[in-house]
Amino acid sequence: MLLDNVSPWTKRDPNNLKVNRLFSQKFHQMSVNFADILVIMEEWRTRYKAMRAHDKGHDYTNGPRLAGDIKELVKHLRVSEPILRAWMNSWLAANPEEVFLRSHASIATQWMKNQILEIHPTAELPVGFKECWDLIFADHQAHSFGLVEKLLTQAKSRIPNTFNSLIDQPELCDDLAIKALHEGIKCKYTDWIGCELCENQTDRWRQELLRRACSTHVLLGHDRYLGTLYSWKHYREFGVLPTNWKAFHHWHDNCDFRAHRSACCYNAEAYIIEAKSSISKTFASEGKTPVQASSNLSWYPSMARMDLWNFASKEYEVFETLWNRLDIISALLDDLEARADELLAMF
Repeated sequence: MLLDNVSPWTKRDPNNLKVNRLFSQKFHQMSVNFADILVIMEEWRTRYKAMRAHDKGHDYTNGPRLAGDIKELVKHLRVSEPILRAWMNSWLAANPEEVFLRSHASIATQWMKNQILEIHPTAELPVGFKECWDLIFADHQAHSFGLVEKLLTQAKSRIPNTFNSLIDQPELCDDLAIKALHEGIKCKYTDWIGCELCENQTDRWRQELLRRACSTHVLLGHDRYLGTLYSWKHYREFGVLPTNWKAFHHWHDNCDFRAHRSACCYNAEAYIIEAKSSISKTFASEGKTPVQASSNLSWYPSMARMDLWNFASKEYEVFETLWNRLDIISALLDDLEARADELLAMF
C-alpha cells in the first residue's frame, strides 16, 4: 500500500515533513488504493478535531496554538489534495451510474427537506438538474422527477397554513400517534402561537410527510437505488449518460454567510466569493484584537469545508465527501494560511 511504512498520525513527526515527502514520492510511482485514502482521511479528521479542541467555549487565549494547528491542517491538505483528487476522479470514471443516482437522490431529498421542513423554503435546485434527471428517466414514471414534484406538492398541501396548527386543521393529519400528542390538552395560550405542543406536533407531522414522500419514490428511499443501478448497468433499461456529463456538486446544505444564498450550495464560484469575502480580509484591516482574531480564525476552516468530524469508510461516501469539498478547499488554502500567519504575528 502507499502508506505501508507510515506509522499512525499520533506517532508521526508533528511537522509531518517525512510524511509529506513520502506522499510526494509514492504518488508519482503508483496508483492510490482505497486503504491509502482512508489513512489520509483519518489524519485529516484527527487534525481537524485537535484544532477544534483548542477553541472550546469562548476561551480563545490559545491563539498561537490554534494558528499552528490550522497551519498543520493546511499543510496536510495541500500535500494530500492531488492524491485525494486522483482517487476521486478515478472512482467517478469507474462508477458514473452510481454517482448519478445517489447524487441526484441526495440533492432532490435535500430540496424536499428544505421545503417541507421550511429550513430554506426558497432554495432552488442546481441549474440543469431536472433536465439531467429526465434525460435518463423521462420515460419511466416511477423514477421521474415529475413524481418528485408531485409528491412534494402533495406533502405541502397537508401542512397547516401559517396561521393555523393541526388543532385547527385536524383533517390534514392521519397519524394517530401524532394527533395524540395534543389530544385533550389545551393550548398554553389562547392563540396557538407559542404553544410547544402545537409546534412539536406540527414539526413531527412535517417529518412524517417528508419520510412518506421520500419512501414513495423509487430512488429516494434508503438504498432503493440499488435495483435501478443493477438494471441500468446490466440491462440498460434507462437512458445513456452523455460523454460530457459531469456530476453536480453540493458544496453545502445551508451556505449561511450573511443570508442564505442557495446558489452557493451548487456553484463553486459563488461559494468561494462568499467565503473569500471573510477569510481574505486581514484582521488588521478590521481592527481585531488577538482574542477577536482567534475567535474568527477558529471558524474559517469550517467555512473552507475542512470540517471533517467524521466520515464513513465506504467508497461512495468518501467520494461524495471529496467531490463536495476539494475545489473549495483548494481555492481557500492560501487565504486560510495567511490568516493563521497573521494571528501568530499578533502574539
